[in-house]
Amino acid sequence: IRVRVRDDLRPGTAPPPEAQAPPRCEGPGPEGQPTSSLTVGYAHACVALGDGTVRCWGSNYASQLGDGTTARRATPVEVRDVADAQTVGAGGSHSCALLRSGRVVCWGGNTIGQIGAPTQGTLTRAPLEVTGLRGIAQLGVGRQHSCAVSARGQVSCWGANGAGQIGNGRRDMAP
Repeated sequence: IRVRVRDDLRPGTAPPPEAQAPPRCEGPGPEGQPTSSLTVGYAHACVALGDGTVRCWGSNYASQLGDGTTARRATPVEVRDVADAQTVGAGGSHSCALLRSGRVVCWGGNTIGQIGAPTQGTLTRAPLEVTGLRGIAQLGVGRQHSCAVSARGQVSCWGANGAGQIGNGRRDMAP
């Protein structure tokens, strides 16, 4: 798998003639490994591979890469303890994966409950299951909140809610 990256253009500018295509970055998995999902967060990116593993790269100050460290990574590293991911989402300082079993796991910064864990103000270096979610079919991850949709169409959201973005009729955080 090859991922192309380009971030040096300003709005309204044309690429220089020598920049026909974005440069390739180091592939997130073995050559030929299919990708099921790609996501880009604030300063990191993640990919779910066809074998169910997840790999992330970029900023890691809150352990949002899921490799057990807070070291920045310029090449993809495997997320610990995820072997059956269907799709992945990246936020500002956290990441989540929808597993083939219909469960959701999240890791990284939890300053406002965005990984679904009740221990706000912490970071989680390894994926934790978001409790109370089963039969999830879709996952969406924002800067400091996350949402999931069940196969029955029920929407559940958690994390930052200062603008009412989790849709519970209030404007307070929800783990």
